[in-house]
Amino acid sequence: MDTEKHGVMVADDERLNRFVVSRILGGISGCGEIGLSGDGIQLLEQIVADPDKYGLIITDIMMPGMTGPEAAKEIFQSTRTNACVVFMSGGGLRESDRRILSEILSDERVLGVIEKPFSKEDIGRAFQAAFGQDSERETACQELISATRAAAKDVLQIELPGRFQAQA
Repeated sequence: MDTEKHGVMVADDERLNRFVVSRILGGISGCGEIGLSGDGIQLLEQIVADPDKYGLIITDIMMPGMTGPEAAKEIFQSTRTNACVVFMSGGGLRESDRRILSEILSDERVLGVIEKPFSKEDIGRAFQAAFGQDSERETACQELISATRAAAKDVLQIELPGRFQAQA
């Protein structure tokens, strides 16, 4: 039985979203410290300060100052973190945001995108995809890939990299 506690960073400019995600995570066995960030710049600063503190970053896509994908790209380029990233989105992306998101989704550390409004199950799935054991992790990853395909079609309007494409 895995008794290790895993840290999760939650970044969203909406205080209520940060609160809800952190409450859901707090109810998940195995979840350790939960960090909170109100924008992409703060997210970047916190991860750069301690790249090993969090194994999962759940971040909104659209935030003031620096978007989630911009922060993730900078984090991956400037640190040696092993953290995985899951994006949350309610849509409304600019063309430049769609381009950056499409690019960062090709990084294997990005597990996928969940749509807002998200459910308790969506957040649990993100946690399992990052930290689950064997088959539960694989199942959660596949479910996140399916959710990402749906989000790409419904709200994001982006082209997905190959690993998110449906298998024939």
